[in-house]
Amino acid sequence: MIPDYSTPGSKGTPWKRQREISLGKSIREEVQFKTDFFRENVNNTHLTEEEKRDIEILLRALHDDSHWHKGILSFGDDSIGDKVVLSEERKSYLELFVERHLLPENEEDRDDDLVKEIQAVRVLGEYKKGTIILYINNIKDSANETNAPGFYDLPYLTVTRYVYLHELMHAYFVRKENKGYKYDREREEAFAEFGALLLLDRLVRTNHRINHASKEELEWAIRHVEGKRGALECYSRGANLFKRLGQDEELASKMLAAYPKLSFPDLV
Repeated sequence: MIPDYSTPGSKGTPWKRQREISLGKSIREEVQFKTDFFRENVNNTHLTEEEKRDIEILLRALHDDSHWHKGILSFGDDSIGDKVVLSEERKSYLELFVERHLLPENEEDRDDDLVKEIQAVRVLGEYKKGTIILYINNIKDSANETNAPGFYDLPYLTVTRYVYLHELMHAYFVRKENKGYKYDREREEAFAEFGALLLLDRLVRTNHRINHASKEELEWAIRHVEGKRGALECYSRGANLFKRLGQDEELASKMLAAYPKLSFPDLV
């Protein structure tokens, strides 16, 4: 169970006050974690009360304390990720490809081998119009199948956090200043993985309260991204970017801020 630093009776500095201290100002209400919205959603799931609590604490800490990603992401006045919901749907990449018109509309025109491949792969998260969707059942399956290390001895939280970071990057790419934004799967998924690994690496190096991460978690995340092959190979390029450029945080942050206006075709 994750210790809750956000309640008055808990040990440590409450998260809101901690952020006030670190940034010198309070969190504007409109950009705070949408707790009521999240709870209304999560209460309609079959998760245990302890699971609901742990996931909320993890996500709220990541959302409401921007100090840990300062210098990497610059959201300005935009909300960080807006809303977060959990879905128990066991969505596959076949369904995602159909939704995003990445397959011919006529099923008879689709490549049977490709359909078989992506039908077997589960979607862990999505970003849709200001909402991060975390497919919690698929996340739990992935934690078991990939032998993810346990964050507070709970592997599914390790995967939950990484998926959140990945979807957070999509939220970053569609921020207001990126006028004329258009999703380019081949490049954006690579940059989203690159950014997520960079953020996780920051958490490893800063050991920041609840948000701390271990080297084992980063190593797992790199393997997780590198393991995406075939129709999902574009994701794995993010691990290559991280290995090549991740040590230069200033350069990496400038690249993330410049995308998608600059897509760096020679790198991805």
